[in-house]
Amino acid sequence: MPVVISILLVLLIIFCSCYNMLDKWRFRADRQYPYVRELMEEWETVTLRLLNTLGIQAPDVHVAGQKHPWEAVAAANRLAEACPLPDLDNPVTAPILARQGELEEELEVYLTVYNDTAKSFNKTLGRPIVRNVGKLLKWQRWEELNFNPNHQ
Repeated sequence: MPVVISILLVLLIIFCSCYNMLDKWRFRADRQYPYVRELMEEWETVTLRLLNTLGIQAPDVHVAGQKHPWEAVAAANRLAEACPLPDLDNPVTAPILARQGELEEELEVYLTVYNDTAKSFNKTLGRPIVRNVGKLLKWQRWEELNFNPNHQ
């Protein structure tokens, strides 16, 4: 009986440490997402204003309100494809382009942090014991987020 209890105790400790380790990464990423959601919403507003000012039909995508960061980034990439080359000499669009550029720089910082966290999470999730616990909890690898604001 003491051997069975010892084995169960060791398994419980392994499970709790794996769960805590992986949940820490999820918490870090989820904690940052509300901030980045605000950035994405403002970026979408600024980009739509730019397209509207230039008379360009905006694609039917919605960056704001996405539940997951990868969905918001995918929608932002589709919206960014509709943007023309920046014309900084145009007095109407110059302030809009300047703000759009500032937001893109802030988003790039977030995505660098997120992608580093995702790499670390995926590496840990690849360990045998953690992988088995992750399968039990239905955790999946995180995709890297690549925001491509390069304008055509």
